[in-house]
Amino acid sequence: MFLNIVASIDIMFYLILGIAIFFGFLRGFRKSIFNFIVMAIFYIIFFLTLNTAVHMVWSMNLSFLGNILGNIDANLSSFQSFENDYQLIIQTFFNDSFDFTQSEMDLLAIGIIQFVIKILWSIVYFTVILLLYKIITGIIRIIFVKARKPKRRLLGSVVGVLNGAMAVFVTLIVLGGTVSFIDSVSLLLDNETDETTNTLVFEPRTSIVELNNPLISDNQVVELAEEDPLVDPAMQETLNDLVDNYHSNIIVKIANTIKVDSSFNATEKVPLHIDLFDRVLSFKYDESDIALRHELSVFMNAFKVIQDSEYGETQKITDIKGEDIRLAFTYLESSILLPTALPVGIKYYSNVNEIDLSVSDSELFDYDYTEEISRLSNILAGVFDILNEQETSIDEDGNQVNIDGDWVKDIFNDVSQSRVVLLATEALLVPMIEDGESAITQIIALPSQISWENEYLALGNILAEMVDSGISIQDIEAADFNLVLETFSNIDSSVLLDSQLITEGLINILSGDTTMEGLEILTVPDNITWRSSDTETGELEYILVAIQSLMNEMDSLDFSNVDIDLLTSFDETTLSAILDSYIIRATISDQMSTFELGTYQLLIPDNTKDSKGYFTKTELQAIIESIQLLTDVDGFSIEALYTMSDTDLDLLFSSKIIQATISDIILDQATTTPGSSFSLVVPTIFREEILVNSQSLEQIEVTELKAIINSLNTLNMTNFNGAIDAGVVTSLSSNDLNTILESGALHISIGHMIKENGLIVIPDFSVEDLYGFTDVVIKAEVVHFILAINELDENDFTNANFNFSAIAALDANQQSTILDSSIVRSTISEDVENARSVWNATNPLDQYHSPWEYESDNETLTKASIIGFINHRDS
Repeated sequence: MFLNIVASIDIMFYLILGIAIFFGFLRGFRKSIFNFIVMAIFYIIFFLTLNTAVHMVWSMNLSFLGNILGNIDANLSSFQSFENDYQLIIQTFFNDSFDFTQSEMDLLAIGIIQFVIKILWSIVYFTVILLLYKIITGIIRIIFVKARKPKRRLLGSVVGVLNGAMAVFVTLIVLGGTVSFIDSVSLLLDNETDETTNTLVFEPRTSIVELNNPLISDNQVVELAEEDPLVDPAMQETLNDLVDNYHSNIIVKIANTIKVDSSFNATEKVPLHIDLFDRVLSFKYDESDIALRHELSVFMNAFKVIQDSEYGETQKITDIKGEDIRLAFTYLESSILLPTALPVGIKYYSNVNEIDLSVSDSELFDYDYTEEISRLSNILAGVFDILNEQETSIDEDGNQVNIDGDWVKDIFNDVSQSRVVLLATEALLVPMIEDGESAITQIIALPSQISWENEYLALGNILAEMVDSGISIQDIEAADFNLVLETFSNIDSSVLLDSQLITEGLINILSGDTTMEGLEILTVPDNITWRSSDTETGELEYILVAIQSLMNEMDSLDFSNVDIDLLTSFDETTLSAILDSYIIRATISDQMSTFELGTYQLLIPDNTKDSKGYFTKTELQAIIESIQLLTDVDGFSIEALYTMSDTDLDLLFSSKIIQATISDIILDQATTTPGSSFSLVVPTIFREEILVNSQSLEQIEVTELKAIINSLNTLNMTNFNGAIDAGVVTSLSSNDLNTILESGALHISIGHMIKENGLIVIPDFSVEDLYGFTDVVIKAEVVHFILAINELDENDFTNANFNFSAIAALDANQQSTILDSSIVRSTISEDVENARSVWNATNPLDQYHSPWEYESDNETLTKASIIGFINHRDS
């Protein structure tokens, strides 16, 4: 190809020398030496006066350019000089998208305009001025350099060599800088070409019209687009050949040995022709001279380091190692542009994103950014190694160090002190977070006021704990709700909440402001107090502690498994920590709305809920601990409570819901007043008012409820229906009777059943007003009466009858037990009176005249009187 021929630098240089020698031979010595001197002066003047010429053009009145510039923009038609109107020019060309009026930015505007002037001056100098110069020097040569014979052509050829060498050197200036540019840019190109052939496959349509079905699959189109190179492979090969031929050329090698101190970096020596190229293609910013070729080389070599790393093959950012960053920065540290561009870039992006930086413009630009470069190297290298979960890293001294919590804190201490990082965060990171759509930017939220210095220290402490705990940092990017919270739960909550970003992010997650899955399981009440204060612990801290407690009990966090059944397996301390979280309480509250005790729906008093309608912690903890006592919730029945001790019942009924529910079950079968049946009577005095859904209902007070449960157990009521079996009561022992009579409800109920017996007489002194009722058989008499029925071998105390003869036929102990009952004595007193009269009448010699005593009603004989008569008669 033609380009491949041109790529041969040797031919070009030799051609230049050959032409110069040929013309030297034709001109002769005098003309050749004149031409050499004239052109040497021309070139020398250019380099010596370049900056002077630029400043001259800068301040020169060039109002005639107004007509030309006015065609570009009408505002430029008033142009007078670059010095006066450079702001107008640069704002026009930048379309007012950037403010160049600030002092430091004004210097940048001057540098840019003067750089353009330098390029334009160079073009004019080597075209128009060169032509004029040739004309003028040609006239001078005609006047002063007269043709003489002989021309001494051999000496002319020698001088031609000098002219050729000068021409080659000038060519080297242009070509050397250009090749350096190409060499740097070629680092961006992929030197390996893919020679595989892609075959397009026609996919037949399944019907006549399928407008959404392309002939060529989308996947193939994407693959072909991705494989299309940025630069044609043939062109890449030509450029590579050009660079290789240039560097291997003997003339270039000789020229490269002529080195001088770089005009832009006193610590660096560069070939003279490269330095001269840099002087032309450079601009001044403030006190710094910036050579574009040098800067491009610096950045491309730094880029090449990253491309040659493992990242270059995988294109995964996690494959960039800290040592790659440090090596790249060995190039960047020699950049003059980078420390200059950093504040400019920060200012630019802050303007674009309409962000007010935390420092003034003077503070922004009046800072030594050169020292920041080495700090940035250490920071970026460390951060990449941390985020990529490396076990070791290379420090700034080149030593291998272990990555542990302390090392992480040191890195982030540097981050918090880096002016570049802090300002770049404000100008770049803040807009990325606010406008980003990635998983991590959905999690992170910016508080209204934030100290980035403190924030980075807090993030460093968090990452330090994660590193020391072996927690995967990359898990946070998974955007799985449970996994994110599980990760954060392993970190001390006080450390975690020191970070405003993490705090706001977690609030975002839990508030449902992200698209993370798993949140729908939780109930998140409105107007939660998320943040802790000096006087109040916030919900965020509570739920983190709750999650930590859950993690101690679960293999992995899964809120879909957090329910009543799970909570009942926890001890009191763990349960208390979990229920401190309002979100957990609200979630469990919603679950409780469908919870049942066997076939019984829970009765939920209003005072078990807060103002938002969720259960209080006290009630939730109480009901969960109550449920722990029930071995079979699904098959629950009243008799399940019979085996419980008083302590268990106290714990059970510490739940207002359980108390109300059990009460409701019992009261559903009970009555408030004695009737004709043997139903359980629960007097109003043992009932207390509760509100359920703002409606007034009644429940049994705890002490009475416990007594009823114990009574039902004693009565062996395995199928509670509110009816009391008189036969069961009749068969009870003294202790059992005393147990059931501890319940006022059972006392009233059994007393009423006794009074239903129309065959007995109840004396007044055996009753009293109790529980809001009149004439209630006293407990002692109930016991004596039931025991008396047992001695008489009666099966039902509600229809048992007594007569003196049957009692007199029993032994003394039985008589004593039976006659302990005042009801029995009252019932048989008349019968005893008649028996004594008959005895006295039929036994005149053995009449019974012992003291005949009555109880306080004067109708019921005392036990001693009856026993005395029986003993007398039997003797």
